[in-house]
Amino acid sequence: MKQISLLYHDVVRGHASASGFPGADADIYKLEEANFSAHLSQIAKLGEGRVQLLKKSAEFQAQPIPILFTFDDGGVSAHEPTASLLEARGWRGHFYIVTERVGQPGFLSADQIRDLHRRGHHIGSHSHSHPAGFSTLTWEKMLHEWKESRRILGEILGEPAWSASVPGGFYSREVARAAHEAGYTILFNSEPTAVVSQMGRLTILGRYGIQRQTSPELAQSLARADFFPRAAQSFTWNAKKPLKKIGGKLWLSFRRWFFKKSN
Repeated sequence: MKQISLLYHDVVRGHASASGFPGADADIYKLEEANFSAHLSQIAKLGEGRVQLLKKSAEFQAQPIPILFTFDDGGVSAHEPTASLLEARGWRGHFYIVTERVGQPGFLSADQIRDLHRRGHHIGSHSHSHPAGFSTLTWEKMLHEWKESRRILGEILGEPAWSASVPGGFYSREVARAAHEAGYTILFNSEPTAVVSQMGRLTILGRYGIQRQTSPELAQSLARADFFPRAAQSFTWNAKKPLKKIGGKLWLSFRRWFFKKSN
């Protein structure tokens, strides 16, 4: 079974700092509204019925390969304009919330999260505090991050959250095991793969990352499951893996320094 999940963050109108986490390293993932709208237009050309919403059973049609839109962090732009742009095409998205940030400037409020849920979008966890180097945390801290986020989302939505996405791309089997222990049944990481894997009752899905400079044509190509753009992302991702594993938080510090210097 395969699926194509696209990993977005914020969709902004001129000021990147208005939604989501601040800083140059976060801004590279924030798309201007016009660019995001162009992404949707290109992906719509792939035909009707391709864009789908998660089911708790994680069952997907075999062909054509389904496309899922996911959005990390819970920035306030999820409510407007992102959700409205998706809805205009009859689509719904998956919004992953950093629960410690709910109601803070630049992030969704509890009422906005409930409204997204009411409108048919999927709400899941992106951890409680979005800690740096999630896979480097102790087991107890990992479990707390998943459980606390699930508890808060349950209070907001009035029903248990059952899906989550790993913050910062720091994924490991231990991260998945902690999510499973916390009660989630579906976990997205940032591994650029279309393959769906299983760990006990937990279904694990990869995602293809979208950045500010990603063209509408490239987004369409990824959504179409074209080989070369997916292979390029996979190559780059796997080249960085040893650095992230060895360097941990040092890698994050270097990354922040690099993007600050580049801007």
